[in-house]
Amino acid sequence: MDASDSRTPEISLEHEFVSTAPFVYSDTGEREATKVLTSTLGDSVQFLFNRRVGSGKVHGQVDIIVVAPSGVFVLDPKDYWGRKVRANRGRDAFVVNGRVRPALADSMRRHIDAVRVAMAVGPMPTVPVSGAFCFIGADLPVGPLVVGGVPATTLRGAAKLLKRRGPLTAQQRTELHAYLSEQFQPA
Repeated sequence: MDASDSRTPEISLEHEFVSTAPFVYSDTGEREATKVLTSTLGDSVQFLFNRRVGSGKVHGQVDIIVVAPSGVFVLDPKDYWGRKVRANRGRDAFVVNGRVRPALADSMRRHIDAVRVAMAVGPMPTVPVSGAFCFIGADLPVGPLVVGGVPATTLRGAAKLLKRRGPLTAQQRTELHAYLSEQFQPA
């Protein structure tokens, strides 16, 4: 095939490929969530960002692990400006602009399970582990949105969730943060 052949695909660096678009949105969402949550919550919570989970075929990256007074949280920020986000009928998958996206809930479930397993053998095995999706700029429903048992909220809603009082002292949070930092290495 030569350059004049009409079957030769054109590659343009000006346009983003559909397969890479989610990484750009995710990165922007993570940065925005980091900025807002760290400035809003101060030192009342401790964060771990971009941590590896699993190995082999079952692996991934947890965007944010938070040690808060009320427990440990796995946060998944999503920068979905202007996109309509709802749950499917079974409430086990998101519907984003009319498209069913089961991978979002599946990934979150795996990440929460990985943190729960680590916590179960750690220094404070009874500390609750939960998660939340943090949608940035998305068109969310007026009422609560829960998919796969995990709430989906805005950054403000996530900050409220993390500010809740709980039994963990500052010293316990520091110990858990150090433990989880060892268990989940930077990605």
